[in-house]
Amino acid sequence: MKLETRNSKLETRNSKLETRNSKLETRNLKLETRNLKLEA
Repeated sequence: MKLETRNSKLETRNSKLETRNSKLETRNLKLETRNLKLEA
């Protein structure tokens, strides 16, 4: 396999993981906020 092709596939995979990570971070922030309100 050409390195360019492999690199392109890895960049696509990385992009998908970054999107997933961003969504999880947002969800985590919402849960942390909810938790703080419950503790108050």
